[in-house]
Amino acid sequence: MPDRFCTRSPEWRCRKCGTLLGIATGDHVEVRYKAAVYRVRGEIATDCRKCGTANFVDTRNAQPRRERRCA
Repeated sequence: MPDRFCTRSPEWRCRKCGTLLGIATGDHVEVRYKAAVYRVRGEIATDCRKCGTANFVDTRNAQPRRERRCA
């Protein structure tokens, strides 16, 4: 099941260890790694660099942040 963004926090974190994976900004996620910055839209999948857990997020179905509720 894809992770969802919460109104209180635009951060995309690992579902197991909590490592910051990206920041939600509008309809995309900003992912930083070393000197590179990637702005990505759509379905994103990555393995956590710390614990190796698979994490997913889909920005295509995101509702405006002001209307989202935290689970």
